[in-house]
Amino acid sequence: MNASSPWANRRLTVDADLAVSRARFVLEQSGGTHVADFDPLSPSLGVSADAQARWFAGLRLRCVCAYPLEEWGAQKSTPFLTANLKLGYRFNQHSQASLNVLNLFDRKANDVEYWGTSCTRAEGPGCNCGAGFNGRIVHPLEPRTPSPACARVSELQLTVGRTPQPRLVQYKRHLLVCVGRRCVADGISAAALGVLGRKLIQAGLLLDGPLRVKPTRADCLGVYGSGPAICVQPEGA
Repeated sequence: MNASSPWANRRLTVDADLAVSRARFVLEQSGGTHVADFDPLSPSLGVSADAQARWFAGLRLRCVCAYPLEEWGAQKSTPFLTANLKLGYRFNQHSQASLNVLNLFDRKANDVEYWGTSCTRAEGPGCNCGAGFNGRIVHPLEPRTPSPACARVSELQLTVGRTPQPRLVQYKRHLLVCVGRRCVADGISAAALGVLGRKLIQAGLLLDGPLRVKPTRADCLGVYGSGPAICVQPEGA
């Protein structure tokens, strides 16, 4: 379920969004019915101030609520609240500059959390007789930085014309995982997305690097009844 409520006048625009979902396996998987890494609640609130004058600004608050990390629901992620700020100035009708600051309050949190078996670099791949150790696998949230050179955290953007050009993160491969209505009826595709994320983190492919991979939910890939469907781009296999 998704609900949004915008409100606006000549100077302010306020919009709130709330997404609520519940996912369970019909049959127990690994001792439980929870779907790992599935967000049950996702609220956000945004405020924009723009009177079409020289200065304009915006602030968005987003809450990442706790979600189960494994099927029995004993381990959950750590919830956190983050804020993003945008401050801009119009030079004239055709040009403007804006400063975007992500993680405005320098929140110390984990952007991604998984529960699984792994070995540290010091322990080596054969730790615990090759079985690894159970624990949290995390990717820290990007910190706030005043450096304009770090585009993902804080950037100085000069916009010429009406449409700004976004700065995109470069990935070597995109993995499109089908989560369409037919594929998620039994919860298998949602579970596959969580397992895929954990495996990519363990292999070091979800972080920065030349082989960076991005798993993405896809509404429908046109393949039915064949288990979890994943399309690899740019190959398309």
